[in-house]
Order: sequence, then C-alpha cells, then structure tokens
Amino acid sequence: MKKALISLSVALGALAVILVGVYYLLPGAVLGVMVKAMRLNAGVELKTVTVEGMTWPYLEGGTGDTVLIIHGFGAEKDMWGELLPALTKKYRVIAPDLPGFGENSRNPSADYSIPAQAERVHAFAQKIGLKRFNLIGHSMGGAISAYYASLYPETVGGLVLMNSFGLRTPLVSDGEVLLKKGKRFLLYRNESQYDRTMGIVFLHPPALPSHFKRYLAAIGAKNFQVHSRIFDSLSREGFDFLRSRLPMIKARTLVLWGEKDRVFDVSCAAEYCKGIRSCRAVVVPESGHMVFMDTPAESIAAVTAFLGEVK
Repeated sequence: MKKALISLSVALGALAVILVGVYYLLPGAVLGVMVKAMRLNAGVELKTVTVEGMTWPYLEGGTGDTVLIIHGFGAEKDMWGELLPALTKKYRVIAPDLPGFGENSRNPSADYSIPAQAERVHAFAQKIGLKRFNLIGHSMGGAISAYYASLYPETVGGLVLMNSFGLRTPLVSDGEVLLKKGKRFLLYRNESQYDRTMGIVFLHPPALPSHFKRYLAAIGAKNFQVHSRIFDSLSREGFDFLRSRLPMIKARTLVLWGEKDRVFDVSCAAEYCKGIRSCRAVVVPESGHMVFMDTPAESIAAVTAFLGEVK
C-alpha cells in the first residue's frame, strides 16, 4: 500500500511538472485547448468552404433565425467571448474568418477594401445557402456589415453595428490622432506593441502572462505584412466613407458603442442613426472599443433584446 501511494505521488508530481511545462513552454497548445472548450460551451462546430478560390473556415451552431457575425481588424472567428454562446441559445449563428485573418486565405496582392470584403461576404453567404439573415459586425466588420446591408438590403433582417468604422465626427478620437501621425496602432510585432494595442482597444485589457503575450505578438509579427496592407487600405478609404451609403440601409439597426472608445469616438453612434432610417443607438458606460468584451452582460442584453424585436 505504501509503495502504491509513493508511486501515485510520483506520477502526480510528474504530471504536474508536465502540465506546468506545457503551460509555460507551449502557450499555443494551451490556447488551443481553451478555444476547443469555448466552442464546446457555445455549441458550435468548425466548418470550411471554398469561395472564389479562398478557404473560409467558420463556426456554426444553434437553431432558429440565422445570425451572421463579422469580426473586426486583427480578430477572428473565435474572438466573440460570451456573445457567441449567448446567441446560439436562440439562433443559428455563423461566425467566419474574413479573408486575410484567422485561418482564411491570405493573398498579398488582393483588394481588402471594405467594398471588396463586403462582396466576398455576399459570395460566402450565397455559397452556404443564406437567403435572409441578421447581420452583426464589430469595428472593421461593422463597416463591412453596413456596406453589405446597403448593397443587399433585401437579405438583411436586423443589423447590429458595434463600434463601427466608417464615419467621422467633429470629436477626434485617439485613433485618428495616431493615424495622422502615421502610426499603425492596431498592429504589433512584440510584447510592448501588443500591450499598446490592447490598451487602446480595451478599457480594461485582459490580464495575460508574458509568455502568452509573446506568443500572440509572434502571430502578429507573422501577419504583419498582409495586415499592414489591409490597415493602409482602410486608412486610405478614410473615416467617413460610409456616410453616403447609410440611407440605402433598410434593415432595422442597432448601433452599440462603448462610451470610452479610443479608436472611434462615441459620437459616431448618434451619427450612424442620423443616416439610417430605422435605427437606435445604445451607448454602454465604462466600456471601450471592444464593447462586447469590456461589458459582456450589457452588450448581450442589448443585442438579444434587439434581435428579439426583428421580424
């Protein structure tokens, strides 16, 4: 009995050493396990489809009316936090990686402008058989969603724009100031740049150990070239390119904004609703650009309440 206990203690000690080693030496593996756990919790599965020569990985789960959610710059399909499992409780949710991001195809010479990406989203939606659906977009994904809704109004039932790119107001954001100085403030290649970016997009940046930050910064460095091209393309389009498209949007629209957004000033929320015929704005206090992560409960309540009203 004593030998068995000693053997068990040794085995448990060895397992603990292995787990600690994995945690510190293989952060990618740890994050991979976390992603799988989050997908399981949300009830989604990974699917893939080829659209116009590009490979689109996407998550799909839940039943009910369809909700297509479009991520922002530098994000991907698994970065929806608590919003994804909240939506799959009542809806069929589809969350793709956009071309140039996540596991989607990367073509250094491709056009990654908002109109081009909106057309790609349309091709993706057609490929998987979507006819009419609700559309949610955040930041760059919000601009793509708004442009899409202006191009194909008959396909969008309800539209949710979260801290969306595409409009300028007299109140200049920190992001605009940095942009005018030539700073690509959403790009990072090292740990300090990663911290800078997180400090801009989050009001309360998530606490991560340094070895996880280094791992994520290395991914940022790997994507730096193509993401720089996309960032520069968006910068050239300008902060106000959507204004003329807003009257073409027929969908009922919710504009959700973090009050302390440093990327796009909160005054943009009211500006969107001036241009969209059926629109209401919800401003969330104590929240930044990543509104659905900074304040998940308030964001989820606003989005689900709105979707419940859409026919």
